[in-house]
Amino acid sequence: MHRRALLVMPSLALAGAARAQSAGVRLVVPYPPGGGIDVSGRIFAEALTQSQGVPWVVENRSGANGAVGSAAVARAEADGRTLLCNSDSHLLARGVMARVPYDPIADFTPIARLAISPLVLVGAPGLAAADLPALIADIRARPEAHAFANTSLGTSGHLATELFRLEVGVPVLIVSYRGTGPAIADVVGGQTSLMMAPLLSALPLVRAGRL
Repeated sequence: MHRRALLVMPSLALAGAARAQSAGVRLVVPYPPGGGIDVSGRIFAEALTQSQGVPWVVENRSGANGAVGSAAVARAEADGRTLLCNSDSHLLARGVMARVPYDPIADFTPIARLAISPLVLVGAPGLAAADLPALIADIRARPEAHAFANTSLGTSGHLATELFRLEVGVPVLIVSYRGTGPAIADVVGGQTSLMMAPLLSALPLVRAGRL
C-alpha cells in the first residue's frame, strides 16, 4: 500500500494562479510537522521558492484527521495563493468522519501528484522479533504486549493496519495520533511497539538504528 502526496487548490482558483506568482503562495499541510506529507510539501515549496523567486510558505494546520486544514483551504479566496498538500486520505474523509465541512472533490481543483511514499511496517528499538513471521507469532501469543501507532483515522496507514490485524487474526490495540510525527516519535520511544509508517518519515530513523 502506498500513500500519495497530492497538491490541490480551491475550486475556480486556476484563473488567479498567474497573479499568485508575484505575491507568494501559502501551502497548507493539514498535519503536524514531521510526517511524509509535510516532508513532501516542504521539499516542493523550497524548490518552487528557488525556481520562481517568490515565497512558498508551508503552514501546518492540523486537527480532525486533516479536516481543519482542508476546510481552511476550501474557504480561502480562489486566487491561486492558497494550496493544500494532502494525501489520498483527503478523498476518504467522508467515509470515516460523521461530518466533513467541505466536499473533497467539488470544493477543490486537483493540480499534481507530488510523490508516492510506500508504507513500511516498523517496530520499536526493543522489539524482540527479528522478522515478520516471528512478529506475527509473538502478536498471537502476547497481543497485550503490542500496540500500533496510527497517524489518524482513515489514512492509508490506518487501513493497512486494519488489514494487518485482519490477516493476523488478532485485534491489536490501535492508538491514534494527530499526525505521523507524534505517532512515530512514540514508536521510537517505546510507548507503542509498531506502526505502518510512510517510508519518507521512517527511513532516516531506520538507518539511524532508532526503529
